[in-house]
Amino acid sequence: MILEINTDRLSKLIKSFYELTKIKIVVYDDSFREVLCYPKTDSAFCSMMKNASGASSMCHQSVEKWCQTCKEKDALVQYTCHAGLTEVVAPLKEGGRTIGYIMFGQITDIKDKQEFREKVLECCREYPLDFGVIEEKIKSVKYKGNEQIKAVSDLLNTFVSYIYLESIVVLRKDGKTKKVIEFIDQHLSEDLSIDMLCEKMLVSRTVLYEITRPVMAEGIAAYIRNRRIERAKELIANTEKSVEEIAGMVGFLDSDYFRRVFKKTVGVSAKTWRNKMKTEENK
Repeated sequence: MILEINTDRLSKLIKSFYELTKIKIVVYDDSFREVLCYPKTDSAFCSMMKNASGASSMCHQSVEKWCQTCKEKDALVQYTCHAGLTEVVAPLKEGGRTIGYIMFGQITDIKDKQEFREKVLECCREYPLDFGVIEEKIKSVKYKGNEQIKAVSDLLNTFVSYIYLESIVVLRKDGKTKKVIEFIDQHLSEDLSIDMLCEKMLVSRTVLYEITRPVMAEGIAAYIRNRRIERAKELIANTEKSVEEIAGMVGFLDSDYFRRVFKKTVGVSAKTWRNKMKTEENK
């Protein structure tokens, strides 16, 4: 899978994330290759692990394992890595397909230093590392409480939504596919049936499905529904318009149906989403 990344905007975004949280953040592509990170350097402990015989490959395997889990669950996942540190990963998606991952970590949620020390030493027992060196290096690992991790996870989800809405990380598309996507985005409030899209794009149904399949893994209808919900989330968060008005603006003729789809897709009601966004804005 080949990605198009607005490197300048993504770099600024992950730097802002770090400035707010002081937690390392990393972006991976769908093959679990590191695309960008901030800061560039690891904590002293993680740097030691990545240079230790056997441990480096385990670091990569841990990333791959939990990114796969994140993809399967289609949601943010918090986990403990092979070395005993706490990390959180979220999927980057486009058109219903996971195209990459964004992760923060190199922290611990264990406040008691002795308990954390014992956990790390147990996890690292199989590696050819001096325990005295490990004990010295784990001092570089930052502690974050569960409430802090939850807050940063919420922030990460917001970042992921912004990356999607602003098309900062997308699949590389040919001209015809781009044309279909641009048309859909510009006409979300209108009828977007398959027949209408075929008529506007001057293609058959077979060709339409063919050119959209690479970026609309769940189908054209699901892609349109997801785009409508993403636009609705943005309008709910940034305007005072009623839910009924917004439903119409994003192509839902039945506001009750819109409410059901919104809650099923987002996980909370439109009203709860608005209150949540206002609360985060006022923090």
